[in-house]
Amino acid sequence: MLVLVLAVTGCATPGPAGGSAIDRANANFVPTVATGTVVGAGLGAIAGALLGGRNGAAFGALAGGALGTGAGFLVAHNNQAQAQNETTLEGQIAAAQLRVNEANEAAAEARQAADQAQAQSRALMNQYRAGKISATEYQTQLSSSASTGKSIQQLLGKMQTEETRLRQQIAAAGTNAGPLQQSLGQLEASRRSLQGSLNEITAATSAVPQA
Repeated sequence: MLVLVLAVTGCATPGPAGGSAIDRANANFVPTVATGTVVGAGLGAIAGALLGGRNGAAFGALAGGALGTGAGFLVAHNNQAQAQNETTLEGQIAAAQLRVNEANEAAAEARQAADQAQAQSRALMNQYRAGKISATEYQTQLSSSASTGKSIQQLLGKMQTEETRLRQQIAAAGTNAGPLQQSLGQLEASRRSLQGSLNEITAATSAVPQA
């Protein structure tokens, strides 16, 4: 059982420090408890099948799901805390500012990606209309922008979860909530910027002719 918990925890840890700002934000923003549950159930089913056949797989899935849920809570807390003690107001403020910085970097990167997707889409459309490239070639060259759009969409959902958590912390902090309120406003601004960039990327990639 302990092996399963450790395996689940390993599957949900943050990604490497490198890579794009959008990918880093996606790795470091609040992971959901469901991640631990799903992975835990899968690992439990495998272990149960090895030990006890079909019935063992069913039992293992239930046990693994329960363990995975617990591991999901643990991983979520560890990732959110980032070595800060979020039971204190100071820890909450520091963690919120960290998320704001990550969101700002992701929004700036998304803005560049949107501009690039729009410009590339216009150039590719001109080439397509001139008969210089096929629809398939058009689609292939914009596939990277489409992938970026999917990553932004994923990040937007995580940011909404983070905003909800921040509002709960603000309510609990009372008159000391000023820094958290400021972080919430900055996070909301970054999310609006990301949404605008996503809309432009979606428009650019949806203009691709069908092969």
